[in-house]
Amino acid sequence: MIEPSGAKPDLGGTTAKTTIFVVDGDSALSYLLERYADRGGFSFREVHVPWQAPPAPPSGPAALWLPSIERLEAVKPRESGIGEELPVIVCSFVGDEDRAQQLGADYCAYHPLRYRDFLTALRAVGITDRAGAISGRGPTA
Repeated sequence: MIEPSGAKPDLGGTTAKTTIFVVDGDSALSYLLERYADRGGFSFREVHVPWQAPPAPPSGPAALWLPSIERLEAVKPRESGIGEELPVIVCSFVGDEDRAQQLGADYCAYHPLRYRDFLTALRAVGITDRAGAISGRGPTA
């Protein structure tokens, strides 16, 4: 079980590209998301909990991606405050949409995750193009 430390991850950066932050992703999903992010012209960064760094908002648009409903439940991005700054996407299975929404996810993508599903999830939370235009919550470039 993850013990919340109260600190948020350091999400700062110097790029104007949209950053996809993957929280405690398993190696296969992280590898896949990193490839999709690179293919789509996005920046990719893994973060781990408990959050070890002081809060720092990203310098450009961003989204927080969790590998499962269980990780979403353990990390609780809305309660930690980081989910208030960034849209939250969770990768899960069909039928988990209601639970994902109850836990604070903005979008529920499904396994197996394909590239077009990755892009659909980003668009659903307001990330609309490779340059990182975003609407809704989160910082903008």
